[in-house]
Amino acid sequence: MPAKIAFAGGGSGGHVYPLIAVADSIRALDPDALIFFVSTRGSIEERLVPKAGYRLLTVLSGKLSGQAIPRKILTVLKLAVGFFQCLGILIRERPDLVFSAGGYAGAPFVFSAWLLGIRCEILEQNRVPGMANRWMAKFCRRVFLNFDESKEGFPGRETLTVGHPCRREIEDARWDEAEAPVRWRAEPLRIFVFGGSQGAVGINRLVVGALPHWKKLNLEILHQTGQLDHENVKQGYERVGFSRARVEPYVYEMAAAYREAHLVICRAGASSIAELAAAGKAALLIPLVSRDRHQEHNARAVADRGACETRLQPALTGESLAALVEGFYTDRSKLEAYSREIRKLHRPQAARTVAEALLRSVQNA
Repeated sequence: MPAKIAFAGGGSGGHVYPLIAVADSIRALDPDALIFFVSTRGSIEERLVPKAGYRLLTVLSGKLSGQAIPRKILTVLKLAVGFFQCLGILIRERPDLVFSAGGYAGAPFVFSAWLLGIRCEILEQNRVPGMANRWMAKFCRRVFLNFDESKEGFPGRETLTVGHPCRREIEDARWDEAEAPVRWRAEPLRIFVFGGSQGAVGINRLVVGALPHWKKLNLEILHQTGQLDHENVKQGYERVGFSRARVEPYVYEMAAAYREAHLVICRAGASSIAELAAAGKAALLIPLVSRDRHQEHNARAVADRGACETRLQPALTGESLAALVEGFYTDRSKLEAYSREIRKLHRPQAARTVAEALLRSVQNA
């Protein structure tokens, strides 16, 4: 019988992209393997998973943190319905194994699988494990880690440090040794701005505030705004008269965007950092301000290796961001150094290592 594996999780590209990378590796290793994804309705996975060639099943879910009381009540009701939907999918599909990268769709599915005696394994992407994954780990046989230091968050659990699974197309966006010197000297300086799959209003505001100062520079910008802030940001570019820009709600062809960029300005999610390392991109990381400070820890781990520039959002203004980028424009050697150092963080076999381990788990069951 072919292996049947369910991939659960989502709510953002940062959760689904590593799952797709592992699924692609499983498909390469075992073309007969049966793979399906489970995520929440209305999520970005409804576009990304079918595009990658996989079947997607959806359930009701939602996140409780940061919600007002009326919305929390509604979310609890959704989670209750979603739990029974998860049970129904598992009973109908009968996967051999469930693999999750977290996210608010992952937790109920993993818990449901555990109740039915189905083996579960998860991926922890952040340097400091989140509360959801620490809770899910109680129902999992093994936790795959991006950072070795993360194992302290999973006492008593089998862990395996593999790095961060990344899609092959992102690795292929890296400049080779022959073209890199030409690319670094090329004009204009190309900047790719994004705030994760859902956009980042804080980064959007900072970049729009920097535009008047950047008009004098030979820059080209590709700016992913997120759906909700797209019109506001687009109007900001128009008001300033900055025409050398492409402003999109979402960029699907990330590999092409990375390939063209000299500098990336983005959040410090684990998936974003992994893709920067895979593509060898110099970056200014602006971590999301949050209670658990996940992204701040991620950014600091990279900056401590001399592999990126990082600033906290409250410490930045449009003017100070403009000055920082102008320094890179004047002297690109620092960007070259960041590109060189961040490449060293990439583990090209991460997706394959996880895929091999999951297939062994199914075979040994």
